[in-house]
Amino acid sequence: LTKWKNMAKFFTKKLYNKNDVLGWLKQAEDDWRWAKASFREKEYKGTCFVAHQLAEKSLKALIFAKTPKFTPLDLKKLHTHDLFTLAKQLESDSGKLPKIIRHACQLLNDYYMATRYPDVHEAVGEYTRELASEALKSALAVFKFAKYTRK
Repeated sequence: LTKWKNMAKFFTKKLYNKNDVLGWLKQAEDDWRWAKASFREKEYKGTCFVAHQLAEKSLKALIFAKTPKFTPLDLKKLHTHDLFTLAKQLESDSGKLPKIIRHACQLLNDYYMATRYPDVHEAVGEYTRELASEALKSALAVFKFAKYTRK
């Protein structure tokens, strides 16, 4: 817990849009429960997909927290599932994200498309317990970072 609070302090400046941030974090927390349930049921492809969603919503919460006022163009930029794009938006405003968060984005980014479309599946390969476990750990890192950054 202390690790996340220390990382978040480094990244934190003034925070905005409290209600939007709380909404995104609530959705992310719901996805965390869904991802854990999928993992328990040995639905590893589903676990990886929901882990991506958890990280995506956590990053979007941070973007809302860091943006004083949204223009229509700002909102349009949020219409992406690409974790790298979302991470770059955060870094352009707030400085470089911690290495563990950038690594999590790299790991999870393929799971949005590959878990949903059979012609993209080969990008990931077989969805194993180990792969799903790593996806959960990575998504949880992004979620905790977002959660403690907003405080």
